[in-house]
Amino acid sequence: MKKTHLEITHSENGIPVRGKCSSCPEAQVEFTALPRSAEKNQKLLERMFAEHFKHAHLREDASQAAARIVKEATE
Repeated sequence: MKKTHLEITHSENGIPVRGKCSSCPEAQVEFTALPRSAEKNQKLLERMFAEHFKHAHLREDASQAAARIVKEATE
């Protein structure tokens, strides 16, 4: 099984501006950034992907679930 990763789907003048999750169905999860610099855009798209990955693909273990339940109960 392949590891879930960010796939750059569109670049403008060598600057990545659009990407998607390799594991999610086509066009379901897409990340977009305004064309600035290649380095800044790559980092921005990677941060957006990391946030998506954390919420959509990571499963929490028992200690994480307990911490989440306590946090939700005290908010």
